[in-house]
Amino acid sequence: MSLEAIEERIRKDAEEEARIITSTAEEEAKGIIARAAKDAEREYASLHRSESKKTEISVQQTLSQARMDSRNTVREFRDSLVAGCFSRAEESLLSVRNSPEYGDIFRHLLEEALDILGTGKAEISVHPEDRQLAMSVAESFPGEHISLTVTGNSLDTTGGMILAAPERKITVDNTFEARRERLKRALIIETSDILFPVRGGRT
Repeated sequence: MSLEAIEERIRKDAEEEARIITSTAEEEAKGIIARAAKDAEREYASLHRSESKKTEISVQQTLSQARMDSRNTVREFRDSLVAGCFSRAEESLLSVRNSPEYGDIFRHLLEEALDILGTGKAEISVHPEDRQLAMSVAESFPGEHISLTVTGNSLDTTGGMILAAPERKITVDNTFEARRERLKRALIIETSDILFPVRGGRT
């Protein structure tokens, strides 16, 4: 399975699971607010009328806390969803290095990193198992605009590489782990849009 396919599956899994849990999360949130409202009503009834202002403040504090609790409940659902998706992604990524497509994936990641880095001298750091592959791919690039050297640095990664241009103090981390973290940030935003939809111009 290609890296792009894995990333796309993560997105689809997250979106589908988010839709499934949204109703549950919303019901739980409504329950929290409903229970808080009942508690507020009981508190209001137990206090003397002369303390109505004090009671009103107390009621508002109770409801405010309930709304905060409901948001935390939905946030916990979201965090659990994202964690589950990425746990499955990690399992998939462990086998990518041994797949027939890994050579093409590695080259694609290197080309992507080079697009960011630009021309000049660059150093590639990889996992020991990828050293021969990195050397082979590096040799296939023309030397007119870019000079690639595979370093002796060993990365603890399931795939990909770190490309650096020391003279320009530029580093591009295109390991699977770095890409996963970048995807994770985007995915959190996407699932938040599903779980916290914009209503009436406010989130």
